[in-house]
Amino acid sequence: MGWTSELSKFGGHAFLSDPHRMVTFGGKPLHAAEVESPYIIRVAIALLMVAASIPGRSVIRNATPIRRAHPRFVENICSLGARIEWVEGD
Repeated sequence: MGWTSELSKFGGHAFLSDPHRMVTFGGKPLHAAEVESPYIIRVAIALLMVAASIPGRSVIRNATPIRRAHPRFVENICSLGARIEWVEGD
């Protein structure tokens, strides 16, 4: 769960209590950020959902697990009104 540091870039407070448990704390407003996604589908989706819930422009780098698991995920979310753009890597 080394990706908990990516949550802190959004302003979230997460504590890794042991290798299998993470505790998150609320109460602070989150802000847009640029984060790095690990190669884990659920984490990539979670980072996208956090970013989508925050005003402003966020960037999720290396989010290819989303497309691998759900090829039309971004298009489907956009059809619901989200403003998400998929940009291929360099």
